[in-house]
Amino acid sequence: MWIIFGVKKGFFSKQVNKTQIRSRSKKMCWFTSNTRRCGLACLPLILMFLSLSTFVTTYLISFYHHNTSWFPTISDTADKPPESNVFGLLFNFCAALSFLVIFIRYLQLRHDVDWSESDRQLLLVVNKVSVAFGAISSLGACIVANFQEDEVIYVHITGAGMVFIGGILYCWIQSFISYKMKSCGLITPMLLMLRVILATLMSIFFISCVTALFYANAGKEWFIYHQLPTHGPHRHKWSTKDKHYLDHVIGDVSEWLMALTLLGFMATFFGEFRFVKMKIMVSRCTQTPVPLVGNSGSDEGLYSSLYV
Repeated sequence: MWIIFGVKKGFFSKQVNKTQIRSRSKKMCWFTSNTRRCGLACLPLILMFLSLSTFVTTYLISFYHHNTSWFPTISDTADKPPESNVFGLLFNFCAALSFLVIFIRYLQLRHDVDWSESDRQLLLVVNKVSVAFGAISSLGACIVANFQEDEVIYVHITGAGMVFIGGILYCWIQSFISYKMKSCGLITPMLLMLRVILATLMSIFFISCVTALFYANAGKEWFIYHQLPTHGPHRHKWSTKDKHYLDHVIGDVSEWLMALTLLGFMATFFGEFRFVKMKIMVSRCTQTPVPLVGNSGSDEGLYSSLYV
């Protein structure tokens, strides 16, 4: 299978100069445009709305069915049936869609780095590192969707760490790439600033979430408790009279804000994805059909070309 990347006809051309690119970048990189076509811009938005719908749906089900706390962790809203079933189904779609967005972004940047002659080799390497961290984050989302907190807590926590740590590193690398691409006019300063702010907020929320939940669960005592073969189920509801109630609230709020900023960062690809299109074409290598009977033919006589 051949994978070839391209943009909508008429936007880029080797004959245009940097002034024209900068003038067009304002249309490409912001959220308003007069163009009637949206390319693949719908994908980041679908990812954001589907993820938010998943979180809100499972929160409402868990709140009314199992009386969880008014502001639980995301994992607590999907720990018991039926909300765990709904969360697993929808969040698997979110994980697959997030990887699709990350992979298309990788292909787009592999094309766009040609406009940065001085940093081209560096950006090609950084782009590969970026897609690797993005894939780790998407895989972590799949793990979180299929392994509930009460059943296999260590696997669940590992998946959550992959989502957020991989996501934070992905956002920072994408911000660095945006900084480099700004010099050749493909990224507006406002969009670069927005991505840096979102990446910074994600890092702050991650630190506050880990710190608060560590104190709320008494750190080492929590790990010792869950290693016991007779330990009880994970606690989902906390009272204001509890010793670490404030720590729980800070940690839970930080986790929700961290997830929202990650989705917000992915949504910033909207402007650039408007000028990306995907087309699938299947054809034969030979002019005449290859008989697929016995040993006279094989799948090697066919090939597929994916135009992105």
